[in-house]
Parts: sequence; C-alpha cells; structure tokens
Amino acid sequence: MSAFDDYWQDGRPRWQRAEPEQFFLGPFVYVEESRGVRFVVDGQQRFTTLHLIFIHLRRIAQSYNKPAIVDKLNRVIGEFHGNRLRFRIDIDERREFLTRLYDGVRFELEAGAPISVRNMSFRSDLIKEKLDQQLTAETCAPFVFWLLDHAVPIGIKAANKASGFKIFESMNDRGARLTSADLVRSFLISQVGAHQDELNERWRKMLARVTTDREDANAPKEFLKAALIAHYASMGEQNSADMREIDEALNIWVRKWAEARIGLKTSEDYFTFVDDLIYEPFSSWVGRVLDLVQNKDGLHDRGGPVRTAA
Repeated sequence: MSAFDDYWQDGRPRWQRAEPEQFFLGPFVYVEESRGVRFVVDGQQRFTTLHLIFIHLRRIAQSYNKPAIVDKLNRVIGEFHGNRLRFRIDIDERREFLTRLYDGVRFELEAGAPISVRNMSFRSDLIKEKLDQQLTAETCAPFVFWLLDHAVPIGIKAANKASGFKIFESMNDRGARLTSADLVRSFLISQVGAHQDELNERWRKMLARVTTDREDANAPKEFLKAALIAHYASMGEQNSADMREIDEALNIWVRKWAEARIGLKTSEDYFTFVDDLIYEPFSSWVGRVLDLVQNKDGLHDRGGPVRTAA
C-alpha cells in the first residue's frame, strides 16, 4: 500500500491530473492451469493487496451510493457460482476472512489463525485507514477508474510450474523483493517434478503450524534458520561459518548443502525434510534453539531428535 502513497502528493494527486499517469505494478509469474484459472508463482502479495483495495473501495462506493462503481468493482473482486461468491484470488484459508470483509461483517482474528490470514487482516486495516482518509464522494469514482485503467502489471507466462519457480528465483537474483524463506520454498518445489502441488501444500501447512503463535512477519525465516542450525549445521567455534551463512542467506546455504548435509537426493527426501520441520519433538527442539538464537546465547554442540520409521 505504501507505493500508492506516492499518488497523494502535495497539490493535485497524480491520478486526478488531466493526463493520469500509469502505475507500474511490476512483473508477475504465472502458469495457465486451465481456462480462466492461473497459478501465480510470483506476485501473489501484490494481487492480494489489490484485491483488498478493491473490496474496501466497494464498501466506500456503497456508502456514497454509487451503484455503477460498486458493480464495476464486483466484477474484479469475484463472481458468483450459484449462491457462492468465488473470489478472483481463491485460497481456502483466506475465504472466510474475505467473505466477511466483502459482507461488511467484523472478523474476529483468532489466536491460532494462519499467518497469511493475520497478515491480510493487518494489511486490510492499513488500507481501510488510508482510503477512508483520502477518498470523498467526489474522488471515489475517479480513483476507481484510474486504478482499473492505469495500474499495470506485466505477466510472465511460464510453460509449467517448474519453469515458473526457476523464473521466480532468477528474478530474485536480479533484485526482486523475495524473502529467503520464499526462495527455499521455490528451490524445494522445483526439485520434485510432478509432485509440486503436493509439496507446496505441505509447505503452506507447515508454515501455518510453526507460525501460529508468532506475530512477527519474519517468523518463517527465523524458524527455518533455527531448524537448519539445530539439525544440519556444524556447530562450535571452528564451524561458525555455518551459522553466519545461514543467518545471512539461508536459501543459498540450503542449495549448497542440499545433498551433502540435508540429504536431499530423491523427491521423497524433499517431502521428508518439510515433514520433519513439523514433527513434534523436532519442532520443540527447534523452538528451544530459536529462543537461544534470538537471545544471542552460545550453542556448543550439535544434537536433537532424528525422525525414524515406526
């Protein structure tokens, strides 16, 4: 949302000028899964922000009794299939939050809500505050028309998901704003061939579990750092390079030591790696290490439970 702040500057906002300027939203990477359905590899956060902006603009347009604007926004927010509204960004765990936001019903954020829902709720509050401050009955419609006609994303169509994730990583190498946790995920998924959807779903569920009680947006990265240090890194003063490399660029460390340290040789190994992150005794050990790392206490030996077959 901060990028849109530039469009309310001193004097006349850029989107109200005689020749409104284009607003470049950057590139996004996608795979055409079926007619009308796209899997977004990179760009989901930007589309989520846009989606929230559209829903709040619809609420504002309703309050100013502008049915034509409401109808226009309805078309970009979603479409009805029978009695069910299918949102343009249709993700199961987000549906209840978006439905309540769309219907104007207060959403009570539970303590165990997934991190993606918590982030959406926080971002939604910021968007609501900004739009309510800036838009009036006179400026609502012009802003909606400008946003729909002049906010421009550039789509990069990948042949398949494996190709899409490779493009995703390549774009980050050229300066795109991706987190190291995102890059670990894309590397793992790109290595499992036809099982990408299944591993992506397990990764999503793993992060939902390990970040349930953590409000820090950096929680996924911090958990992964702790997991790698606790279970795979060489510890001790003579091996401090591992801790430093994991702290600075854990995605690079994972790629470097995928086979030799982590043991990622087959597709099954990649699934085991993700499953082990939420294996209860292992997660408890990682939690203790995470506390030590955050408190900057020393770690002097390597250990922790190893998952074995029942």
